[in-house]
Amino acid sequence: MGSPHSKLSDVAPGVADAQHHPRAAAAASSGAPWSELLNWACHGWEERPAELPVAVRDMGPGRGRALVAQRDMAPGEVLLSVPLTRVFASEAARTELEAIGCGWEDFLWAVQVFHSRCFVEPGSGRHLCVPGVDMANHAAQPNAAVRILNSPGACQGYDALEEVAEPAPRQPCRFNLEAGEAGVRQGEEVTISYGRWPSEAFLLLFGFVPAASSSGGEVGGECLVPGECLTLFGDAEEAVRWCLAAAASGWSGGAVPEEAIEESITAVDAAMPGEDMSNLFITAEGVDGRLQCILSILKLPTTELLAKRVRERLAQHHEPAASNEEPVKVFLASKRSLGQLILRALQQ
Repeated sequence: MGSPHSKLSDVAPGVADAQHHPRAAAAASSGAPWSELLNWACHGWEERPAELPVAVRDMGPGRGRALVAQRDMAPGEVLLSVPLTRVFASEAARTELEAIGCGWEDFLWAVQVFHSRCFVEPGSGRHLCVPGVDMANHAAQPNAAVRILNSPGACQGYDALEEVAEPAPRQPCRFNLEAGEAGVRQGEEVTISYGRWPSEAFLLLFGFVPAASSSGGEVGGECLVPGECLTLFGDAEEAVRWCLAAAASGWSGGAVPEEAIEESITAVDAAMPGEDMSNLFITAEGVDGRLQCILSILKLPTTELLAKRVRERLAQHHEPAASNEEPVKVFLASKRSLGQLILRALQQ
């Protein structure tokens, strides 16, 4: 990736832009006390360190705000450490918003901003907004990473220990932002990885699409976004119906009896009981295992059907004439590049 990207609320007008929502506009007009936010997130109002290792800086037009190192940071050194007592969970947002008179549109706006800046807690699956750490932008090769540091007080044996000895004071679990293996130089932007997602996930959740990676292979002058995939069917039933219909029209020219379709769907359900069958996809590396299983059950020519379906999906990813949004252009170009790459592979 050539350069890191800013969050949805920093650079995506029309989704979470302060100019498009009165609550955000009011907050923006008063100025953003970022240093106060970082101090509070890490230390509360009582303690005030001389200087935090990082600060928030405006990176200029199109890039928004970012975290920048205030001094050289060694590998593994903690850049920010936020106790989970000052972390916000999105699951509580709607109830609290309703309590202060916010309506459905206010809730949707808050969720859009929240989820563009949050982390998923392993185990619980909760979406957590971590003040300060949420200012770190995405990069394909980040120089920092996020770690959850669990407190000894969170262990099951802590209460039993209190009965036999005086334990250390309870400390909250912490959400740490740590320098990567190469460290971080003074003045360098601190970046993390948001994960390896298809372009639509980045576009919907964060409001941008990562720069294409030349390692994905140039196709027609365009490159793939890392982690790209092409959804071929919404679910197993759609896949079965389409495949049987395509085979019938291609070879027999007749319609497929509904009874035959239902039998095939039942066979697929029996082969993969309880499996989530939504969004069956294909990537540059291969076919979704669930879709491969369906094609195997149907006993149809896999290569021909996949090529036909990919061509159909490519036709749906044309660029609208009126579209001038760069993230949308990158999204569509990446999908087309993947489709062309797959077609070339299927023809070999």
